[in-house]
Amino acid sequence: MTGIFKINNNEVFGSDGTFSGTIGSGATLPDGTMCGYTETTTTPTAVQGSDTNYTTLTGSAILYTPVSGSSFVVYDYQTCFSNSHTNSLLTFKFYYDGSPIANTNHGFYAKFGDGDAGYGYKNFRFVLPSWSGSKELKVAYRAHSSSYTARIHRSTYSGDGSGDDVYVKIYRQTYSVM
Repeated sequence: MTGIFKINNNEVFGSDGTFSGTIGSGATLPDGTMCGYTETTTTPTAVQGSDTNYTTLTGSAILYTPVSGSSFVVYDYQTCFSNSHTNSLLTFKFYYDGSPIANTNHGFYAKFGDGDAGYGYKNFRFVLPSWSGSKELKVAYRAHSSSYTARIHRSTYSGDGSGDDVYVKIYRQTYSVM
């Protein structure tokens, strides 16, 4: 098999998703191989965006153990949001094993004319050197104040044209790279 490989629990899959077999415990994977892939899709049942203390974003927390011998870990989280006031001002922090990751906290300010504007997806990605054992990774947010909140995980407009607000799926992916 050639091309891109995905390895989960010593099972090898090709880029087309076909199962190719298992690898032994003594196998060595080439540099750049993506392995230990985990994915979670969450359908939220509540809106976030009004907490003024750091709060974990729904669906963002994972206990992850990198593949032994890997060089780094990639964490990716995607959700949507819109304004709930004229201007949303949110700050975000990435956490590793209960502590904020240095130099990753950042803010997002959206200025629009009404509370339904500013709709879009937000993608968070961070890359860390690999470690041993299970560690928690997550994203937390806070609103600057009660005057700068947002609607996180909910679309202002439905995809079916009904006009009803709908919750939008959250995607989280984590994997090791050799």
